[in-house]
Amino acid sequence: STGIDEAKLKQALQLAEANRGRVPLFLRIRTANGENVYIEANDRFNVAPSRDLQNAFDELFGQDSYFAKVNQTLPERERPAWARRGPKNGNGE
Repeated sequence: STGIDEAKLKQALQLAEANRGRVPLFLRIRTANGENVYIEANDRFNVAPSRDLQNAFDELFGQDSYFAKVNQTLPERERPAWARRGPKNGNGE
């Protein structure tokens, strides 16, 4: 069913805690009057995304209610140790 109440929010917190990870959790919940409400959970409720977790949130709040914000940017490449050191002889060479 759709909609939101205190019991469903508690269930959502339990789901997030049972699936802890590093990905921010976003929920889209349809209110009784048909409006969409978007919720970004606190960082302590980051999740490990999975199809099972998505299905559990969709079952709780309705189809397409679960979004995991996956960061697809590549981390910066770490410079090699030799490139991080300053000049050896003090004159820039």
